Amino acid sequence: MPLAMGVHNLARRTTLDATVRPAVARINRLQNAALTRAFVGAALVLSALGCGAVSTQQTLGDAQKQIDEATKLEGEEFAPYEYTRATSYFQKAKKLTGEGMYEQAAEYAKLAQLAAEKAQDVARLGKERKGRLQKFAPKEPAAPKAPAAPTAPKPAPAPTPAPQGGK
Repeated sequence: MPLAMGVHNLARRTTLDATVRPAVARINRLQNAALTRAFVGAALVLSALGCGAVSTQQTLGDAQKQIDEATKLEGEEFAPYEYTRATSYFQKAKKLTGEGMYEQAAEYAKLAQLAAEKAQDVARLGKERKGRLQKFAPKEPAAPKAPAAPTAPKPAPAPTPAPQGGK
């Protein structure tokens, strides 16, 4: 009996393998893909956490470039509010970077960059306005011409006598 049972199981296993094997293979592929995605996702999260200082430094560098450009456009003169805001945010970002608070530092660096871009725009407009004012400003009158001949002063009018009053 064991021999017959073994043959029967063998036949049954072969039949099941033919129908189940593709499904099992598909499940295995899906599981492998899910595990791979999970592993890659975890690696990305861990690398992002580990590289906070690098990305923050890059953001700080971009903000510094924008502030330098605003300085070239005379942002301190033409856009004092925006320029001061940009430099203040930048200083705060540098301080937070030194304290290891990279996420907050990156946010302040982005704010500094936006404020510096605004300072550039306002400074450009201010410079254009100043140029137009200088171009179309009224010309200063030339120095007054010297009189041809000095004129004699006019004599003072003679005092008029006061009326005599009385009856």
